[in-house]
Amino acid sequence: MVKSGLDDANKYLLYQGEDQNEIDEIKVASLLNEYLTANINLSVLLGSGSSILSIPIMGTTFKEYKNQLVGTEKDNLEYLMGRYIETKMGASDSNVENIELFLSWLSARIEGMAEAELIKGENKIKDDLIQKLLLSVKSGYYDEVNGRVTNNSKKSLPLYRDFISKLVTTRANADDSHDVVNIFTPNYDLYVEKALDEVGLPYTDGFRSGLESEFNIAEYGRRVVDTTKRYRDKWSTVSPFFRVYKLHGSLNWQKDSNGRVKKVYGMGNGSEELLIAPTSSKYADTQGFPFSDLFRELSVEMLKPNTVLLINGYGFGDEHINNFLIQALGRPDFTMIAFIEPTAQQLKFVESVKGRFGAIFVSNAKNPNYNSLNPDEDGNWEYLDNKAHYFSSLIKFMNFGLENEGE
Repeated sequence: MVKSGLDDANKYLLYQGEDQNEIDEIKVASLLNEYLTANINLSVLLGSGSSILSIPIMGTTFKEYKNQLVGTEKDNLEYLMGRYIETKMGASDSNVENIELFLSWLSARIEGMAEAELIKGENKIKDDLIQKLLLSVKSGYYDEVNGRVTNNSKKSLPLYRDFISKLVTTRANADDSHDVVNIFTPNYDLYVEKALDEVGLPYTDGFRSGLESEFNIAEYGRRVVDTTKRYRDKWSTVSPFFRVYKLHGSLNWQKDSNGRVKKVYGMGNGSEELLIAPTSSKYADTQGFPFSDLFRELSVEMLKPNTVLLINGYGFGDEHINNFLIQALGRPDFTMIAFIEPTAQQLKFVESVKGRFGAIFVSNAKNPNYNSLNPDEDGNWEYLDNKAHYFSSLIKFMNFGLENEGE
């Protein structure tokens, strides 16, 4: 049941349990204040939508790729797209907009056919698409941090800095056992790390310090201590402390000849073999080092008592991550607060966890002035463009932290 009566310009839709209620931004902020400032284990999941100002989403990159092809390459892609939509996998993507589904189908085609049968440039199209995706991430991030972007509407880093600062305020009144914030992200970009560096906050990304910066899962169990007050009987840890988990790899990871994962610097220095591409082999790829360790940490943190997971920019298109979330939602003391865009994919996940009180979603409200030709059909709605899923909107909702500073 949806309650109405709010002004359309300040109307959002809250999904919780079996209910859908219209709320305004004050109530959204109040909801966040209630959960995020309590003594809870706080984790965050940031998807590609959080970096969208500087890095286009995969669907946009796919569209650009399709439009730039000419001649035989264009004919080959159109042929493959035609075969794709005839399959069970492509039936739900008739306009061929889901690059992850298409790449998964294309990968399966390549693996299931003899080399002599691959006469439509399958391998080249797959490789070119993946390279274009990676280049969009690299150029988007490095162009901004290296000062080549002058338009503020194309910059993601200020939002990440503001968000990190807001997270700090949520931990202002937390006790010593709840002063850690875990940030999980499947994004390859370095915005989280860069923002933490610029704000001046201590964190670990799983790498040892020093010139030979090597990944070691044990680093997530270490803390920085405050030694400035030397005459204490017991040193205190620096608070708050952040842990950053790059679930699908990072632009600055490289594997050496001994199989060790190290951090490197510069746009062309990362190792693409350490980036999990959006294909059907994604799940299998996460079973290798260091990804199996990172996903195990995700599982451990999600199953800790009294955990709150805040989600932004994630489209619920990764079944591996979704399975961890569904598992965690089986616990009565786990709460997930996700800011979503009302796409078919995201609403499908909402429906899959319907009835679980710990699953909380904030989305754009339905447009009461929309006249549907088939009003009784599920999903036949138009939504207001109130930007509930924008990263900037979440930061605005988190302004309640300013009130806590004066207490």
